[in-house]
Amino acid sequence: MWILVLSSSESMRNNLSEALRLSGISPVPCGTLTEAHVFLSQISFSAVFCDDVLCDGTYHDLVEIARDEFPRVPVVVVSPVGDWNEYLKALGAGAFDYVGMPFRNGEIERVLQGALVEHLQRKRVPHAEKVAEAQA
Repeated sequence: MWILVLSSSESMRNNLSEALRLSGISPVPCGTLTEAHVFLSQISFSAVFCDDVLCDGTYHDLVEIARDEFPRVPVVVVSPVGDWNEYLKALGAGAFDYVGMPFRNGEIERVLQGALVEHLQRKRVPHAEKVAEAQA
């Protein structure tokens, strides 16, 4: 199982990667949206943890890429702004979940478990969003 950790901040990548390792996951850290796009096209990730602001974009860009090209991969936004409005904006943009900082390892583990369940559900029903739209 692979989890992509996307952040322009090396310390954020390291902290988040360490929290995931404590949950028994081997994270794949990367620092740019461009690099993440390459990784996503080469490796089957179960989820992505993404910093809210990147040196070459934002989580909105990653959510759009994931929605269009990798619909089975849930995106979790990690932000230093632990604000309810930011949480709602992230979910409205299509993120699976939002974690404010400073995060606790238990919180990362809880969100990770939810993202993995979501990934499995999306894997069982390819392009679940398109199926739901067709039924509406």
